[in-house]
Amino acid sequence: MAFFCSPSPRKQRFAPVTVLAGLLVMGACQTIPVAENVSLTDRVMKVSVGSADKVEDYSQDFQYASGYDASAFLTAHHATITGDIDTAANRYTVALSSDPDSNRLLERSFRSLYLAGQIENASAIAATLNNMGTPISLGSEPAAAIAAQNRDWAGLEVVARNLTEDTDGVILGTLLEAWAFAFQGRADAGLSRLMELNNGSEPPEMLFSQVALMLDYLGKTDDAAEAARIASSRNSSDTDTAIIMAGVLARNNARAEAITLIEQKLNDYYSRQQLIMRLKSGQSSLLIKPSPDVILANASADVALIKGSSLISRITRLRLAVYLNASFDRAHFHLGRVLRQANMIEEAMQHHQRVRQSSPWYQPARVLLGLYHSGTKRDFDAAHAIFTAMIEADPTNPLPLRFAGNNARRHDRFEEAMVFYDKAIEQGGATSKLNFYRGIALENLDRSRDAEAAFRVSLDLDPDDAHVLNYFGYWLLVNDGDPAEALQMIRKAVESDPRNGFFMDSLGWGYFKLGRFNKAMAFLERAVTLEPSDPVIIDHLGDAYEKTGRLREAIFEWGRALYYADDTVDAAIIQGKIEKARALLQQ
Repeated sequence: MAFFCSPSPRKQRFAPVTVLAGLLVMGACQTIPVAENVSLTDRVMKVSVGSADKVEDYSQDFQYASGYDASAFLTAHHATITGDIDTAANRYTVALSSDPDSNRLLERSFRSLYLAGQIENASAIAATLNNMGTPISLGSEPAAAIAAQNRDWAGLEVVARNLTEDTDGVILGTLLEAWAFAFQGRADAGLSRLMELNNGSEPPEMLFSQVALMLDYLGKTDDAAEAARIASSRNSSDTDTAIIMAGVLARNNARAEAITLIEQKLNDYYSRQQLIMRLKSGQSSLLIKPSPDVILANASADVALIKGSSLISRITRLRLAVYLNASFDRAHFHLGRVLRQANMIEEAMQHHQRVRQSSPWYQPARVLLGLYHSGTKRDFDAAHAIFTAMIEADPTNPLPLRFAGNNARRHDRFEEAMVFYDKAIEQGGATSKLNFYRGIALENLDRSRDAEAAFRVSLDLDPDDAHVLNYFGYWLLVNDGDPAEALQMIRKAVESDPRNGFFMDSLGWGYFKLGRFNKAMAFLERAVTLEPSDPVIIDHLGDAYEKTGRLREAIFEWGRALYYADDTVDAAIIQGKIEKARALLQQ
C-alpha cells in the first residue's frame, strides 16, 4: 500500500490507496486504472454467472480429502486461498492421479488450470468431465482456443456453437462462430451471426467494433470505415475501441479520420504524439491488417472487458487471448492490470513488460511499471528511468512529468519533485491533483504559504476532491489555520466517504482543537473502529479521553498507540503523557 508522502503534519491523512491510485479507471471504460486490491481467496473457485459470482459449497471438502492424495489436495487448497494459482493447478493435477473420477477434483482442477492459463490441460479436464456426463461451465472455451490455434475453422465452428449453449459463453461463442464462418469464406454467414447479438435488447458493447473488423477483414473498404465510425461514436469513452477503430479507418482510406480519433479520444496516459507521427509516416502497427489469431484474441479480450464482468472471467478470457496470440499487446496490458487487482503483482508486471514499444498500449503499461517500482518496490532509480524515458519520448505530455515528480516526492526528494511539477504546469498540466502534490512537496520544504496557496488552487479546480478536502482541512488544523474553515472541508470529505477512518479522525481532531472534547471523542471513537491500528488516531482518542477526565481509558489508548507506533507519532511524547496521567491517578 502506498500513501502520499508527508512527514508533516502526518503521512497518512486520508485512506490508504494502492500504487495505482490517482489514475482514472482504464478497464471496460478505459482510462488508466485504480486497483481494486482484492484477493482471489474467495473467488477462485466460483462459477461466473453473468456479472454475478455463484459460490459453490466446498465446506465438506476436507472430510473427503482422505480419498485423494491428501497432501496434494491440501497444498492446492492452500495455494488457492493465497492466490498462488499455478501451484493450485499443478497440485490438483497430482491429487487427481489418486482419484481420477472425482467430479469435485476435476471441476477444481479445470478452474485452476484455466485461471492459470494452462489452456490445453484445462481442455483435457473439461473433455473428461463431458465424457462423464457432467459438463462444466465454460468448458468449451479452451477447446475452442485450441481449434483456433490449429486454424481448424470447421472444428472451431462446432465448438463455438456448443459454447453458445452455455449461458456464460453466449457472447464469446457467437463471436468465435461468426469468425469461423468468415475464415471459411462464408462472409454473409459470419456477418449475420454477429448481428444475432443485436437481438432487440441493448447489444454487447463490442458488437459494432467486431462488425467493423469483419468488414475490414473481408476487404469491404467503405463499409468497414463507416462501421468504424459508428463503433467509435457508440463507445465514445472507450479508448480501446478508439485505438482499434482508428486502425480500421487507417487501413481503409481514412487515415486523417484515424488521426482525429486518436487526438480526440486518447488521454495523456497514451503517447498521442508518437501514435500520430507513426500513422503519418506509415510506420504504425495500426496499419497492419490483423491475422486470424489476432482477430480471435481481440474477440476474447472484448468479452473479458465487458463492463461488470467478474474478476475470474476477465482473467480467464484475457489468458485465452494471450494463448491465441502470445504477442497480443492489448491482452498483456489488460491482463497485467486485472492480475494487479487480484494481488498477483509480480506476474502482472511481467505482462506489462511484454507490451511492445510499437504498441499503443506501451506507454500506459510503462506508467504502471513505473508506479510499481515507485510505490510497491520503493525503487526510485527504476521508476525514475521509466518516467524520464517517457518524458524524452513525449516532452509535451505533462503526465510523465507529474509521475516523475510523484516518484521524487515519495522518496523525499522534494526539490526534484518541484522541478518536474513546474515543468508539468508549463506543459498545461496544472490539474487539481498536480497542485495537491505540489502543496505536499512545498509543505515538506517548509514553504507553508506556498503550500497553502497550492492546496487552495487544487480545491478551486476540484472542490469535491475528498482527499484534498481532508488533507488540507487537517493541515489547517495543525498549522493554526481557521478551524471553522477546516471543519467545513473535513465534514464535506466525511459526507462523501463516511466509512473512511482517516476522514473521521480529522473531523474529531477538528472538534478537539475547538475545545469541544465530548463531540471530538464521539468521532474519534468511530475513527478507531474504522482504523483500529493507526497510532495517530489512537493517540488522538487518548487525548480526548484525557480531556474528558477518563484517564484510565486515555492511558490504555496511549499504550495501544505505542504498540502500533511508527514514524507518524513521537513515542517519547506519548510515553510522557502516560506517565503524567498515572501520576494524576495516584494523587
